Amino acid sequence: MLQNIKIKFFQIFFNLKQRVIRSGFTLLEMSIAVGSTASIMIAVLSMISLGLNQQREAENLRLAVILSQGKLSQLLTRPDLSPATEEGEISNENSLYKGYKYKIEISNKEIDLAQIAESGTISLAPIKDKLPENITNTSQKETMGQGAATQTGGMVEVMEIRVEISYPRGNGSSGKYEVVTFKRKSL
Repeated sequence: MLQNIKIKFFQIFFNLKQRVIRSGFTLLEMSIAVGSTASIMIAVLSMISLGLNQQREAENLRLAVILSQGKLSQLLTRPDLSPATEEGEISNENSLYKGYKYKIEISNKEIDLAQIAESGTISLAPIKDKLPENITNTSQKETMGQGAATQTGGMVEVMEIRVEISYPRGNGSSGKYEVVTFKRKSL
């Protein structure tokens, strides 16, 4: 009987001890949990911040594209253009376009249509953003110099119009968007 009491006492004592030990987290476990949660939160918040900055940059670039198209449309609708350079602010301090600046350059150029027909490129306006090499034009191509468009070759006088819009970036610097086009010189 005394043996049974001892056994029950040890069983109760060990069960109680196990309950006391297993009833909560240790300080080390809590430190690890808080540290890992904090590092995950920092990573998530930095990604959100980066995403918001990129969204603001995209919006500013979108506005620069719209402004450059507007300036270019204004210039192309003029009946006669003369060589000129103009710079300025888009608008005042309280405007949606605060920090946006423009630069317009109009210059006389001559384009040799025969050379363009031979080479297939215009050297006056280098293209910086080319299509990937795996994308090709699958339409039927003219033989050089055989199409109706190239039979009139020779020198053509044009006006080169460059519109550059500087826009603010989120980090205090400025970005630039440039459009270049040609307009036939008035006869």
